[in-house]
Amino acid sequence: MESSHHSTKKAKNNYRKHDTISFARLKTPMMPYNILNLDINYKTMLYAYYRTFVPLPRKQLNESIEQLFGERDDQIFAGLSVRSIFDLWLKAKGYKKGSEIVVTAINIPDMKLVVEDNGLVLVPCDVMLETLGPDMISLENAITDKTVAILVAHVYGRRNHLDAVAEIADKYNLDIIDDRAESYNGPNDSGDRNSAITLFSFGSIKKNTSFGGGIGVVKEPEIYSKMKELENLWNIRPMNDFRVKILKYTFAMLIMNNPIITYFVHKILAVFGYEHKTLFVAILPSFPNNLFTHLRQRPDAGLLALLEYNIRNFDMNEFKKAEKHSSVMTNIIADDRIYSDNIKYTIPGLNASHVDYWLFPIIVTDPEEVMEKLEKYGIDSYKESTQLSCLDHSNGDSNTPMARFIMDKIIYIPVHKVVPIREIKKMGAIVKRVLEETEGHLQFPKL
Repeated sequence: MESSHHSTKKAKNNYRKHDTISFARLKTPMMPYNILNLDINYKTMLYAYYRTFVPLPRKQLNESIEQLFGERDDQIFAGLSVRSIFDLWLKAKGYKKGSEIVVTAINIPDMKLVVEDNGLVLVPCDVMLETLGPDMISLENAITDKTVAILVAHVYGRRNHLDAVAEIADKYNLDIIDDRAESYNGPNDSGDRNSAITLFSFGSIKKNTSFGGGIGVVKEPEIYSKMKELENLWNIRPMNDFRVKILKYTFAMLIMNNPIITYFVHKILAVFGYEHKTLFVAILPSFPNNLFTHLRQRPDAGLLALLEYNIRNFDMNEFKKAEKHSSVMTNIIADDRIYSDNIKYTIPGLNASHVDYWLFPIIVTDPEEVMEKLEKYGIDSYKESTQLSCLDHSNGDSNTPMARFIMDKIIYIPVHKVVPIREIKKMGAIVKRVLEETEGHLQFPKL
């Protein structure tokens, strides 16, 4: 990890020590907080439910979203999901069958399925531990005479400038797909100016959730028009589907966003032999099965109404609470060796161009051992709380050792705005102690 030494000073300067609670004072287990929370309030959920019975015209809602979102003159496309918009964009571009798209390797498998269903080949490139952005050497090595586009996914809330990617894209005449499904930063964020399309997600566990929905910022007017033509061939999703989803997530929110209820639900499920982590993760995906049947639909008026409402009433101060809470945890457990050799744990992406938070990831030597120890203190850590994985090449080959290492060694801890700062400090003291007492050191891949 020769490049890591260039990052250490920056990480140290950005993340000075925070006052922590003495570990000796932690006598009792913490109240369990879920790793996932639904970033919405009951008033907004009630509005969404109301609009499934008293809908506004879809055209009116689409026009309002287009006016409210973004700062540039690019076209704003509101769709059922990021996957739906990406699917339409690929169809509108009409790339030759067998063409290749280079994709940063950490993403959700559904994106690979969309690429392949359009007759294209996904070619993964590796990422950098320090930024979670693309490894530029790996990216350029992945380009062939069949490459037509580069997709960069900004994961865990980390965002990176794409100027270096744009230089390579210009060199080979490639489109850039700016995937910000996990790094939304408010409706004034139009994405990177170098991109042909920027994608934002408002899925169930995303920040500022609309229980689904996505927005694409499309650079080329003719491609935008073609996407609209193609989408009009799809059916509108039945309103009742969204109504049922709201009810399901109301129940989920009641459990997941309230630690007292969470505690008793965990106990009850354990009595009946159920694993609460598996249950919570299972009920949240937007498309649990029949991917293409579900994603190839137009958004119903209920979803569009909630999406428009959230954009129109966006509150940056409320939105930034999650960043503040996560920064407190980072300050507690990070130190000046965060990307050095001979360390027991690290936090990925702290040297990204912009460090925000969607989930709180930590890379550890032995995920199962660390999670087991944290559970004894009531800290509900997860390893597979998202659909993120290390994507393989469409032909099965891959050469992305750092992305593989990250996904093999990563865990997530419950740090979000639902958890009070005092509890984060208490949790931080426990987490740091457990991490430091874990045997062995991280064995970084040889790059």
